[in-house]
Amino acid sequence: MQRGSDNLLGYVLGARLPEMKFSQAMPDDDLRNPLAVRPERRRQLQWINGLDEVQFRDSCLTWARNNIPNFPLGIEDEDGATGKRLSVPALPSFSIPTPRLGRPSDIDRFSVWLDQLPFETVGRLLQIVYANMDNWKISLQEEDEIDDRIFKQYLWTTNDFPAGMIRQQSVVLVIQPPWIASIKDLHEFSDCRTFPVCPYSADIASGLENKHRLWAKLWDACDRSKCPFFVVSTYVGWVFGAFSSGWTTAFVSRVYPSDSMDPTIVLALTYWLSCAMGCPDGWSVPILEEELMEHSRREISPTPPPCNYFRFVRHQINGSDSGTEDTVSINLDRNGRPYAVLGGTRVWSQTSAHEYQGSESTNESQGTDWSGTDSPIPTWKADGSCSPIIMHNGCRVWHPTRLVV
Repeated sequence: MQRGSDNLLGYVLGARLPEMKFSQAMPDDDLRNPLAVRPERRRQLQWINGLDEVQFRDSCLTWARNNIPNFPLGIEDEDGATGKRLSVPALPSFSIPTPRLGRPSDIDRFSVWLDQLPFETVGRLLQIVYANMDNWKISLQEEDEIDDRIFKQYLWTTNDFPAGMIRQQSVVLVIQPPWIASIKDLHEFSDCRTFPVCPYSADIASGLENKHRLWAKLWDACDRSKCPFFVVSTYVGWVFGAFSSGWTTAFVSRVYPSDSMDPTIVLALTYWLSCAMGCPDGWSVPILEEELMEHSRREISPTPPPCNYFRFVRHQINGSDSGTEDTVSINLDRNGRPYAVLGGTRVWSQTSAHEYQGSESTNESQGTDWSGTDSPIPTWKADGSCSPIIMHNGCRVWHPTRLVV
């Protein structure tokens, strides 16, 4: 048998979480999840959209095939410096033994299964696939939490950069033992499409359904950490998702069982953490027009795409494809406002909440001068695949073909 690093792609596609046997009895489907939540006006979540199952699976596989090597790397499965290792077994092809972790009877012992299996493995995978990942890790967030015996929060992040810069690329991972949150609870959480808007009466608050309790707890955790991407797991089931830039809308996958092979949990988790970091071939949070309008009314800068460089196809004024590709860099100025650079020259920049000033020295939109105050402003929108496009005067000026780094 071979090491995981001898065919990393084959390993990721075949790694399967071992079955967890636990001492606690599984909960009754009608048992209330005892998470402590209360009505909060600041909790802005209203809508929840499901991620297309086929597109999610295909995106995982596309990312894996484009980014994970399938040839021997000449390295060990465990990194001697950081201790990160490939620990999830992938029998019968790979020589990674199934660990003996014991039957969890409380959340601390339950957490060990996630720490030493999927979290450990994904940390090592991303360390191999991408450079400069040694200081990135999934770490437990120690907080004075009233629910700390039934709910724990982890964070995929690094301390190498300022918190405000890196939080958008971090991921919140929340876990509940399967004897607290049943598989039915997790499916209802994933299938939920609306969240009750505050204010509501105390009677309604005390009678919140399990799915709303978990959504409230998750929203609070992500908002507190300023991380839109999240993962929810009972180990038995896994859900992947993200919140919109205005925190009013969530996008969420279906529930994937721990023994899922299409994709494997190892692949899905590695892919989702890569998406949060804006890595190539990843999914990005759709830019919602209604949230941009709200940003404009409140004089708040709209958030640019969560990545730095796109390959854009330039369009003619009539919207037709000119066939010319440009590399456009999306950056933030010292005031946090987005601007675009093409060929070393600033093409457009944001001057106020929803206004953009074009460059007088360039004419990159095939004849349209963005510098004039009478000209309609270019705007960000999201296309059908949730990728950013630049609109000007009702026509597409650029749309991305792929992300580059």
